[in-house]
Amino acid sequence: MKHSIILSMAVGGFFLNACAEEGTQTDENTGEEVKSTITYLGEEYDLDTPVDKIAIAGSMEALEDALILGYEPFAASTSGGEFAGHVDEILTHAEAVGEKTEPNVEQILELDPDLLLATTKFPDKMMEQLEKVTEVIQVSHIADDWQDNLRLFAELTDKEGEAEEAIEEYEKEIAKAMDTFASDFEDVTVLAVRIRGGEVNIYPEDIFLNPVLYGDLEFDVPDVVENVEAQQVISREGLIELDPDVLFVQFAGEENTEAADALEDFQNEPAFQNISAFENEDVYINSIPPMSEGGPAWSRLEFVQAINENLGENDNED
Repeated sequence: MKHSIILSMAVGGFFLNACAEEGTQTDENTGEEVKSTITYLGEEYDLDTPVDKIAIAGSMEALEDALILGYEPFAASTSGGEFAGHVDEILTHAEAVGEKTEPNVEQILELDPDLLLATTKFPDKMMEQLEKVTEVIQVSHIADDWQDNLRLFAELTDKEGEAEEAIEEYEKEIAKAMDTFASDFEDVTVLAVRIRGGEVNIYPEDIFLNPVLYGDLEFDVPDVVENVEAQQVISREGLIELDPDVLFVQFAGEENTEAADALEDFQNEPAFQNISAFENEDVYINSIPPMSEGGPAWSRLEFVQAINENLGENDNED
């Protein structure tokens, strides 16, 4: 399926990176704008780049890619009426286009962006509405697609070099972690949870922070994680039975408006004090900003750096 997208192009050539099957560049003599073909997850997009006005609807993946590449989107979704705190530095001049789960189609039409990056979480009916008002590329919310997502955004904004540098830096941090302490944690249980609506939630091994823990860092996947297919509440009894040795906890006030004391209650729960992670002071609260997505390049880099800082220090103390 080929999508034809006509976008503004700055004068000057650029080279598409390796994830594009073919590409063209601006003729330096004539300044003529020529379409380029970018391949993203099996789809081909004909467009002129770099794109001037990119709007982002619902895709935290795209927002975090913009953040790590230092790109300021033209417009973006809000969370609870505000831009997420960890990305607001690139949204100083951005227009709001509705909540991340409910884009404002009329506002998008009025703003008339050159391109809209939407999440693959949106239902078909929503996509039909969005595609009627502007050109759209759906950005994958699957964590394993993080490099494809980053390289797509880089090609759209002429920041291929920055993208490859970010990927290389992440790989170096992973290697550092593996060399420093990973072998010492072969027989420990590591778990990442997110408190939402006052409940403690766990995620499948390919969602949230888990691809870093169980994929790149090769920690053993707990049975409880293997058996979930989506976000799922873990009971107090279930957490006690699992008895994690290392526990990463993410808590955002925006996601607990009716349970503001949930984090404090969690930390002070008497029944949890005998869990190994609590006993050994290996419970880490908001290792990365609480509204971070987890799977994109920016989240991954922040998380593995936090792991190196926390677990690496513990290893040095042993």
